[in-house]
Amino acid sequence: SILGFKGLFLAFWDGVSFIPVDFSLHNEKGKNPEKPYGLSKQVVGKRYNKNRCPESPGAIRKREMDLSKITSLIGMVDRAIKRGLKADYLLVDSWFMCEELIQFIFRKPSMYILGMCKMGNAKYNFGEKSFDAPRLLKHCQQTMKVKRLRKLKIHYYVIDVDYKGMEVRLFFTQYPNQTNWNVLLTDNMQLKFSEALQIYQIRWGIEVFYKESKQYLQLGKCQSNDFDAQIA
Repeated sequence: SILGFKGLFLAFWDGVSFIPVDFSLHNEKGKNPEKPYGLSKQVVGKRYNKNRCPESPGAIRKREMDLSKITSLIGMVDRAIKRGLKADYLLVDSWFMCEELIQFIFRKPSMYILGMCKMGNAKYNFGEKSFDAPRLLKHCQQTMKVKRLRKLKIHYYVIDVDYKGMEVRLFFTQYPNQTNWNVLLTDNMQLKFSEALQIYQIRWGIEVFYKESKQYLQLGKCQSNDFDAQIA
């Protein structure tokens, strides 16, 4: 059995170069107490282990392994800012877009967040009412004229709402030949849809980074049992 880790990476794009700047590895226990990490308890007990000095890099990374990915991401961004890295936007996909992360960026006056949201149960306040994303889309369809980005043939709505006490802008978008709608969120209340689309496509660079790192640098192919070796 191969016990895998999930890799979380933070990267910076300066308009020319895509630069990975930080990462963490994560070990997820899962919801089944009888099979932690997807393994039997007997197998888990036989995993390679060793004593580490509590302040050693390996011990710090091992503690980091059990953090949630949201907590780890916030730590990465905070470290990057404190070390002088300046970015206009934090770009994330729908998995990371949550109240905790939005609140963190909302308190950073020099940076905005821009990312996909799930069409789920998160509540947005508009006027005197509270809507989840599907109901808010329906409200837009009933009360607004749909806009169209001619160049890409995309239909969209723009609506400013309150989310957990934060003013945010939502872009509901429907691409050609698709029936489903997507939603982008940002705390930049001056951002236009065409600009948001142009900026958000930069996030695809992280997917290219994963592919090329696996293909050319053998990311994830280390066969060592020692977690410190995996980090190195």
